[in-house]
Amino acid sequence: MATPPVFGLEEASRVLHEAYGIEGELHELPSYADRNFRVRTPGGGYVLKIARPEEKDRELDFQDCAIEHLERAGIPGPKLVPGVAGQTLFHVHDALGRDVRARLLTWVEGTPLARVSPRPASLLADFGGFLARLDRSLEGFTHAAAGRVLRWDLRFALDAREHLELLDPGRRNLAAERLDAFETGLAPLFERLPRQVVHNDPNDHNVLVEGNRVVALIDYGDMVSTARACDPAIALAYLMLEGPNPFEPARAFLEGYLGTLPLEDRELDALALLIPTRLAVSVLYSTRAKKERPGDPYLDVTEPHAWALLEALAGVSSDELLQRILKR
Repeated sequence: MATPPVFGLEEASRVLHEAYGIEGELHELPSYADRNFRVRTPGGGYVLKIARPEEKDRELDFQDCAIEHLERAGIPGPKLVPGVAGQTLFHVHDALGRDVRARLLTWVEGTPLARVSPRPASLLADFGGFLARLDRSLEGFTHAAAGRVLRWDLRFALDAREHLELLDPGRRNLAAERLDAFETGLAPLFERLPRQVVHNDPNDHNVLVEGNRVVALIDYGDMVSTARACDPAIALAYLMLEGPNPFEPARAFLEGYLGTLPLEDRELDALALLIPTRLAVSVLYSTRAKKERPGDPYLDVTEPHAWALLEALAGVSSDELLQRILKR
């Protein structure tokens, strides 16, 4: 499991001053495995990102190259900020003496979609269109680290089975059934799906909005080359967590996504298995992380809602799920 760096405000202020020549007001942002700090200065805002010790230079370069690629393609988002010597990646040490990497990005103004309620269909359709444009812009993007092995890549969803023993019997069966369905229905065909680099974590906390428009998608830490269908499936898994009818936001989002980037029939079929698979993987890794980091409030952000949606979808076949999100 990821081990977050031990890095406080004092250390962050020192890095900001020494590497970037910037003084500002800092406060820590919630994060799953890294340490992120918002920086306020008279000249603008930034995010100082301290990567977990396991993250290597080439993986961060992969993310940075993707950010620059998307900027050139006209996709709004954060921009890399060079340090006083011109480089964008710095090696620093956390409080335990471990070698970690620091980067600085511009702060993007906007409200996380997770805080927006109600969510008009027009906004969800705009999110779908935004993610489709981002995915289309990444179609030709390559990097030596794009094929990295990442546990959040749904290609490796079955690896989460090792954490089933941490659940009570009822929930264990619920999560196991979804992983079994993935194994029999999609895993043998996964490598045949259209593949490219994707954001891989377009959840509603990473989507920034203003009014009824999406203005940016942030946090590129889970980027990977995998099945293209994973991006809309992950977005759908999180959008369906809210509200009494999970299918309404799904339909609105897909209208925007498919109107911009049509998926092949086999990719549409895959959505119905990828959505609950992502939910199962999420609750399993969250359960494991809570054993290691008890009391971390970030780990409870979506887990209760994910369990509720898994239970609601338990009696819904893949065909029915696909019909209901596609309005067939």
